[in-house]
Amino acid sequence: MFKNLKQFDIRKAMTHVDMAPELGPKARILVKPATEANPGYYNAMLALSGKRVRAMVKSDKITAEDAALNRDDDVALYPRYVIVGWEGIVADGEPGSEGVDENGHVIFNRRAAEQLCAALNEQAPHLMDKLRNTAATTERFYADEISPPDAGELAGNSEGDSSSS
Repeated sequence: MFKNLKQFDIRKAMTHVDMAPELGPKARILVKPATEANPGYYNAMLALSGKRVRAMVKSDKITAEDAALNRDDDVALYPRYVIVGWEGIVADGEPGSEGVDENGHVIFNRRAAEQLCAALNEQAPHLMDKLRNTAATTERFYADEISPPDAGELAGNSEGDSSSS
């Protein structure tokens, strides 16, 4: 009866977050959803910040301190539960040195992901937020053919549009 809903099941979905040019000219990070669709992340997030999250939900308010604490929680959780790979992240070290591939890119592993998240949080929190916003947005994980239309596609589809009169 509701077979069409299967297309919105994102439990096994992944998507890339474009991190170019900040982390490299073709840098992107592969992530799983940072939502209930990822039980490992969601349960760890609730365990880590449960009391604070419950208070925010009840009050429907979030403070700057809450936002900073939530970001700190994600810095700890993303390398373990959300980030599953990357490509094109330019390394500081020489090609072939420890943790750097022959092209001068950072080799992905959990430790490198921990270091990246910590560095983003400290030096460029807006980039950590970019990563978090993408991973927390369910629609980013939909197959392209079911993604909702953007505003440009919808222009001209309203009753008030003079071009359709």
